[in-house]
Amino acid sequence: MTLNNDLSIMPDHARPPISTEDFDLSPVRLVDAAATDETVSLFAFLRGIAGRYIMFGHQNDTTESVVTNAAGGSDTFAAVGAYPAVFGIGVRMNASELIAIAKDIHAKNGIVTLEDHMPNFTSGGSFYDMTPCVEHILPGGKDHAKFVARLDATADFANGFKDDSGKLVPVIYRPFHENSGNWFWWGSTTSTREQYIALWHFTVRYLRDERGVRNFLYAYSPNGHFKDEADYLDRYPGDDFVDLIGMDIYDDRPEYGSGWMEATMLDARILVGIAESRGKVAALTEAGLRWNAEDGLKPSGNTVPDWFSLLHRTLSEDPVASKIAYMLTWRNDNPGDGPPRHFWVPFRGHPVYGDHEMVDEFVKYYNLDTVLFADRLRGQFDLKVRKV
Repeated sequence: MTLNNDLSIMPDHARPPISTEDFDLSPVRLVDAAATDETVSLFAFLRGIAGRYIMFGHQNDTTESVVTNAAGGSDTFAAVGAYPAVFGIGVRMNASELIAIAKDIHAKNGIVTLEDHMPNFTSGGSFYDMTPCVEHILPGGKDHAKFVARLDATADFANGFKDDSGKLVPVIYRPFHENSGNWFWWGSTTSTREQYIALWHFTVRYLRDERGVRNFLYAYSPNGHFKDEADYLDRYPGDDFVDLIGMDIYDDRPEYGSGWMEATMLDARILVGIAESRGKVAALTEAGLRWNAEDGLKPSGNTVPDWFSLLHRTLSEDPVASKIAYMLTWRNDNPGDGPPRHFWVPFRGHPVYGDHEMVDEFVKYYNLDTVLFADRLRGQFDLKVRKV
């Protein structure tokens, strides 16, 4: 990609990929004792970058963009000339479509994380439909078969996601996220703690034991903030069922000095503390600013234009919080003929609206040595590590 040389800030593409030579290659214990070597490697890679780098991630990076026909098919790539290190995608009932998307991500050297905004299997409504559902989709429930069909589509994707040599490609699987909130049907107001944990256990056992999925790392991600470790662990499914300790957190109506950055750093310390004591890795599985508590970046007049760099510095300057493996932000909706509205990464080159006002600050963030995009990843699937 050729960038306009008149830009005040240019992406630094001269930096080589990172070295993994001194990464910790001690044995790992995963949810799946039969996980593929590549999946074990990805876990060790996430463990290895802890305290050194924090990867940037973006949901639906190559399937949605503010700018139609954005350079590289991605607002991120158009902004900085590189793809995210971590690509978020969502489950589709058509596994072949999702496999094609994931293979394209793998070809771009990205790491795939998979979430699932499952429909309400009891009411037929969306994930926002708060009709009680969990009790009806557990084994013996009247809607159990509908739920299993969704898991079958997930397994079909996982078992079909292979590289050109036929090897399964690892995926960070993040089901039933933000379960501590009250906006999804699997949340804290429509299911008991015991029901939620039973749902998680069934999901893992079905995918791993019944469908033979061998390329998943399982990520648990309640919504922050948290008072302490006990608060975070309130609905935790247990160490035998979780590989990655995550959280989702948004900075609503951001302002300098609001305390959100510091509170998120303390959250990250809680996550890392839990992860290190239990042989897991930690990540901000979803994070971002929401100028109006809903829509991501403001089209103009953003109150914290250096938000990405500020969050990164807040985390990376703390010896514990810096061990977060990645931070993934939400998607960029294509507005069609209308003005940009719902987006989390600043865009470049819109035919009507030009460059978003935060794009130079986003380039500064990309240029930070301790931030990783896909162009500097190396070895994430090739580390030689044993399972225990």
